Amino acid sequence: MLDIWTTAKFSRMIEKLSVEINAPVMDTIVHYCERHNMEIESAAKLINSKLKRKMYGEANHLNMVKDDEEVRIKYGFTETDQLS
Repeated sequence: MLDIWTTAKFSRMIEKLSVEINAPVMDTIVHYCERHNMEIESAAKLINSKLKRKMYGEANHLNMVKDDEEVRIKYGFTETDQLS
């Protein structure tokens, strides 16, 4: 049976799974894709902006991305938002 995912449904499921397995969002997405024979590119199309912000915050905390004004604006962070 083919399971049809919406962006909201997929992102909620990834957030929930991330908490359950105590893993960063990016690792959780990779884990899910490996377990369900899903292409990473397909999963990328299903990630909503809230999850993208969370992934950016995790990557920023690990110094994997630059923290600059342009990127903060792109991902919708405000001055009061904590990135991690």
